[in-house]
Parts: sequence; structure tokens; C-alpha cells
Amino acid sequence: MDLAPMMSGSRRAVEFEIAEGGGALIAHLTGDLTIANAATVRTAVYAAWAENKTDKVIVEMNATRRVDSSGVGALMELAQRARQARIRIALRGVQQEPRKILNRTGIGRLFEERQDNNFGGTRQ
Repeated sequence: MDLAPMMSGSRRAVEFEIAEGGGALIAHLTGDLTIANAATVRTAVYAAWAENKTDKVIVEMNATRRVDSSGVGALMELAQRARQARIRIALRGVQQEPRKILNRTGIGRLFEERQDNNFGGTRQ
């Protein structure tokens, strides 16, 4: 499922694509996750996991260089809603600056981390 890019004014827009791989739904983000687009990204991921009836979601962030407080909030809400729905959710490819923010806020611990699409048998 391709989703249209979302504009973020003078800042770099985020583009994302929802795909399936290895039994997981993968949300590929390209660009900054900020107040300009965080709610739209969050809503699109919710809709995709409901539509695909998946129990595993990977948020691919290898092309995301910046996450602001709204982006952190969107990721936190994704993690909380995934836990309530018994969906395993993981981050993959988190870059240095977003990782610092996620670690500083403690949000990073709400997610599994993946190098590939394989979730294996048990939750980490």
C-alpha cells in the first residue's frame, strides 16, 4: 500500500510506504517525523494494521533523521495501542539523533528492535 507524501512546510516532508514482509507489516518512513505529520503517520499505521489483520509491525526508520516531541508522542501511542491489541511492534534502522531522543525519553524501551523482519517465537 503506497501512501502519498505529507508536506511539512519548509521542513523536509515525510514519505511512507506500508508493505508486508516476513509475516510483518512494515511502515517505511523517509524524512522527519514531526508535528507536521506525526498524527497522519500514526493514523495510517493503525489503519494498515487493522486492514491487514497483522500481529507484527515494524517501523523502519533508517531514513528518518529527526523526531520531535510530536513524533515521540506518535511512536508512544503506536506502542501503547499495539500492546493493547496484542500486536508486536518493533523499530528498525533507528538513526543516531532519533535514538538519542527515544532513549532520553524512555520511549525506545516500548519497542522491540529488529535487524530484519523475523520476530522469532518470543517477545524480547
